[in-house]
Amino acid sequence: MLTRSMTNPSAPRLIRFIRRFCTLALAASLSMVLTDVSRANVTGTDFQLFNPTASPEDFVTVHSARNLGAGRFSLGLFVNHATNTLPYFDTDQARSSGDSTRAYDNSLTGMDLNLGIGLFDWLDVGLFAPQVIWQEVDSVDYHGQFADTGNTEIRINAKAGLYSNDLFGLALLVTAGLPQTEDNPYTGHEADASTSVEAIADLNSAKNTLELNKTKLEKMTEQFSATKLYAPQDGLVVYAISE
Repeated sequence: MLTRSMTNPSAPRLIRFIRRFCTLALAASLSMVLTDVSRANVTGTDFQLFNPTASPEDFVTVHSARNLGAGRFSLGLFVNHATNTLPYFDTDQARSSGDSTRAYDNSLTGMDLNLGIGLFDWLDVGLFAPQVIWQEVDSVDYHGQFADTGNTEIRINAKAGLYSNDLFGLALLVTAGLPQTEDNPYTGHEADASTSVEAIADLNSAKNTLELNKTKLEKMTEQFSATKLYAPQDGLVVYAISE
């Protein structure tokens, strides 16, 4: 005897989504209650020039609400270079018009090694290891600089997708940073670990434009295939189209 289930197949999926959302909302609420309010850059140390993400689903330096996917991983290597980035503490320098107009006196080259791993379709983790690989200082003024090159921070994060479709996405990102730089003039001899919780939302507004362009291209292709071309002279082609 064959029987047919009358249950709604989308109900278990909805229940799982509600449970996941409630769990993540509870974790975010506890994190905000038990930790201090962040009042600084939470993407890396204050000396870090560039903060790339670990997932190819993101926008290089900006997190998206899309996840990497279960069983997928990514490996990233970024190199960056900037001038006049080290801090100066002389009062005359502090009253200057800014690093962008001051003569060259230091440069810093950094490298970021990133690893992203997709644990589930809705959850991935990232590991970040920014490095200082070269610096040059041409100044005797009172300033801060690295005593040596090497790793400046170990940073890990976890991104949980709450909702996603072709147009809109919503996710929750938890990040923990472990500074490896001692005697930082801003944070002291041994800086404490930093934590942050971020809500991510993105809107793919260009997708509709892309679909309209594809439809227009298909229509023009059909017109060209049904059109007889005439070439009255070299370099001139005449054809008829219909809107």
